[in-house]
Amino acid sequence: MPVRDAMRRLVAERALEIRPSRTIAIPVLSADQFLEIRAIRLLLEGEAVTRAANMAKYVPDGDVRDSYYVNSYNNGMALEHVFKAAGNDLSRENILRQALSIKDLELPMLLPGIKVNTGESDHLPVEQLQFMRFTGKQWERFGEVLSTK
Repeated sequence: MPVRDAMRRLVAERALEIRPSRTIAIPVLSADQFLEIRAIRLLLEGEAVTRAANMAKYVPDGDVRDSYYVNSYNNGMALEHVFKAAGNDLSRENILRQALSIKDLELPMLLPGIKVNTGESDHLPVEQLQFMRFTGKQWERFGEVLSTK
């Protein structure tokens, strides 16, 4: 019974759960659990050292586990990219043009393979995700990077 064995293993790894009616479901993560999982994974990335050093220098009272700092860091890196692309023409029109033409920008606090793209009618910069699972010791990615496009 390979399917049953696979289901039991997924239940044991808490990737699935058995409900009282003997149905199997994917456990629902709270927003806090999701943010905690994401923050833990991000801390394991090589940029974590840079982040911690910057936090200690610029926001000494900040909590390195707070995901808002991660988003702010990525936003700052994206803004730096836009200004570099704008060159010496810092007019409103050129900045907007550069911000709406970002192609395959990889930010340090996003998982590898997740890219930022914008366009005239596409203002949502991150439209990809990567599934991860906890092995009992660490988080590991599995499957391909998925896209909404």
